[in-house]
Amino acid sequence: MREYISLEAFADELGLEVVDDVITDAATGATMTSRGMRAASRAVDSYLMSAIYRTDVDGYPVDVGLREAFADAAMEQARAIWSSDKARLRAEGASPIGRPLQSASIGSVSYTVDGTASTGEPGQQLPADGSLCQSAISILEATGLCTRVRVYG
Repeated sequence: MREYISLEAFADELGLEVVDDVITDAATGATMTSRGMRAASRAVDSYLMSAIYRTDVDGYPVDVGLREAFADAAMEQARAIWSSDKARLRAEGASPIGRPLQSASIGSVSYTVDGTASTGEPGQQLPADGSLCQSAISILEATGLCTRVRVYG
């Protein structure tokens, strides 16, 4: 199983620390572990299942640009998983600033605290089936490797 990003790299991206192999958002209690990083990498691999590219002996792309794109896509997917977990916890009543929520919506990843709305990044919303988020798809499509058939008309 290839892992395109590490838990430490994700923590650095968020400005948080890894403690006992877990990243925790103090405000909501959302957590991320190495398992989440593997899930993000699996989603990237699943999307690229029929793509053809040269690999090294470990199965990683030989092309540095592709390897970076795969890591970027996995990072976006990890962000979507993280945002989804935070949204779920907010919907259950946790507030990012410790105050009660007035409203919450998991589908749009939005919430309202004291009349102030906040919405997650549009492309980083995790699809209900856990598949690749749109921002990760956009990164991978830019590589030219994706072989999805699009029907117009």
